[in-house]
Amino acid sequence: MFQKLARTSHVAPGHLFPSIAFTLLVSFFGLVGCTGTSSTTTVDPDLTESESTGTVTIEFVLEDGTEKTHAIEDVASGTTLESLMRDLDEPKMEIGGEGTTAFIHSIDGVSTSATQGWTYTIDGEFAKTGVGTTKLEPPTTVRWKFTTFEEAMADQD
Repeated sequence: MFQKLARTSHVAPGHLFPSIAFTLLVSFFGLVGCTGTSSTTTVDPDLTESESTGTVTIEFVLEDGTEKTHAIEDVASGTTLESLMRDLDEPKMEIGGEGTTAFIHSIDGVSTSATQGWTYTIDGEFAKTGVGTTKLEPPTTVRWKFTTFEEAMADQD
């Protein structure tokens, strides 16, 4: 009723060793490949080759009326004004906080008071955001001036 099937091998006697050797060799190289050294290149998603860059000009109208101008080249689109300000060596600045809480306490030794402070325009338009959240789109010009809020608004008219 039941029939026992005979097992047949497709590998002739004496040919079994090359088959086992091949399997072991493939396994060995597979393991070596997994444990060998490798290099990984990390790509910063904020900096791509297609990202536009340009020049940002920062002008400071100082208390005595003199002006200092800095042209910063190769600024990536979307760079915050805070990051550029922190990178400047001159004029000397005190910047408190960071990001949404960043605040310019003083520029060139002139400190913000209860009635006056450092205001800025971007391409002639009065800024409506803080330095830590203002994203720049080069080419652009940022102009800082120590003034009252009322004077700054009057300059816009």
